[in-house]
Amino acid sequence: MEMATVNYAAVLVASVVSIIVSFIWYGPIFGKTWMKLMKVMPKDAAKGKKQMPANTLGMFVAMLVMNFILANLLDFAGALSVADALATGFMVWLGFIATVLFGNWIWSRGPSKLFAINVVHYLVILLVSSAIITMMSVRVIMIP
Repeated sequence: MEMATVNYAAVLVASVVSIIVSFIWYGPIFGKTWMKLMKVMPKDAAKGKKQMPANTLGMFVAMLVMNFILANLLDFAGALSVADALATGFMVWLGFIATVLFGNWIWSRGPSKLFAINVVHYLVILLVSSAIITMMSVRVIMIP
């Protein structure tokens, strides 16, 4: 199998944007609800703030890996437009992320609202990342 042409700058930008989206998603948008559903106590929240730099770095590395693989999949799929990128990102989310998180939720029987917050978070990240990677990669290919 031939390796895809990957725009590493696009992977980096998509990963940074993914972290920013996550901070907004689990901060001002759903932060209080998420903490309540996760049963995070105020003393635990303070401890979590101390772990934030290490956790953010770990999540950033995970986003780099995810977006590198996503860039390969977008190239293999021949995604040349934002519509192609969004369709591919949605299929990746539905086939791999939503199904795995749903399986976890079935067995854990956690709150369905928590499942929804988490699964839609990954949908948003995959769609945004797919669009960024495709737009940046197509632009690079089109420059002589």
